[in-house]
Amino acid sequence: MQQVKADSGDAVKMGPGTLYGSLDRMIEAGLVAKGNTQEPRRIYYWLTALSLTTWRAETDRLSRVALVARRRLGSA
Repeated sequence: MQQVKADSGDAVKMGPGTLYGSLDRMIEAGLVAKGNTQEPRRIYYWLTALSLTTWRAETDRLSRVALVARRRLGSA
């Protein structure tokens, strides 16, 4: 939650329900794996190979959308 807040420059504030709900959905989708640790109060999460493939595809898609928008604004 603190990392999201810091990374967004305080633009996004996420509560525990949103964070853990999102993590649960990403685990269910195979995008995130939950790891076991020796520390009972600490949980680690890892991105899966599927999440990295999905991330690359989505960033490529968004780049193409942004390019189209820039071209249209330039021709307006």
